[in-house]
Amino acid sequence: MSAAWATLIGAALALPWPVLRERWVDVALLVGVTDVFWGGWWEMATWHVARTREPARIPYLPYMRASSPWAFVQAHFPPGFLSAWAVVTALAFLLSARLGPRLLWMTFVVFVVAGFVWWLSWIEPGRLRWIRPLYGLVLPLWTGGYVFGREDGVLAGVAGAVLISAYVWEWAHAKLAEE
Repeated sequence: MSAAWATLIGAALALPWPVLRERWVDVALLVGVTDVFWGGWWEMATWHVARTREPARIPYLPYMRASSPWAFVQAHFPPGFLSAWAVVTALAFLLSARLGPRLLWMTFVVFVVAGFVWWLSWIEPGRLRWIRPLYGLVLPLWTGGYVFGREDGVLAGVAGAVLISAYVWEWAHAKLAEE
């Protein structure tokens, strides 16, 4: 399952079929935000191509010395990363604002979680496999229902069932990999 399917399930739980068909543009926009932009934040947060790169050092420029913040940025982020991150973030928040404050709030929550994922990917990358289902399935599923006004036990139950099944899948996959 992907974030797109999880979002569609959440939207289907919140909207009756005739309303879901009438609001297909809003649902498609929501799927685009949760799958494309939130997924882009995940990919950027867990991308470590730059670990092997040496930062450029120009001795006569103070911001290009080995101990400078610029050298840190060059060593930890690939070329073009910061501009891509800025574009993805701007588009995610602009499209979220178009659908309303509920999606804007959830996009902010996911943005903060993506920052935590980036930090965790540097200090304890093995834990990401347990956060991935929460980030990639439960948050989009919950958002799909929450944006369209559903915040009850059914949505929480489905989100919990998806999370538990994803964790069982991860556990089974890890056990099979050990054998």
